[in-house]
Amino acid sequence: MFMDTTYLILFINFFLQSYVLRGGKAKYQTVATETKKRK
Repeated sequence: MFMDTTYLILFINFFLQSYVLRGGKAKYQTVATETKKRK
């Protein structure tokens, strides 16, 4: 029970970090592209 819960928490934590990092990169790329267009 304890091992299953720990594994589940680690999996969710890893999934959230990957999702946030990908989302941050996508937003950063969008902002960078818009900045270049303005110049």
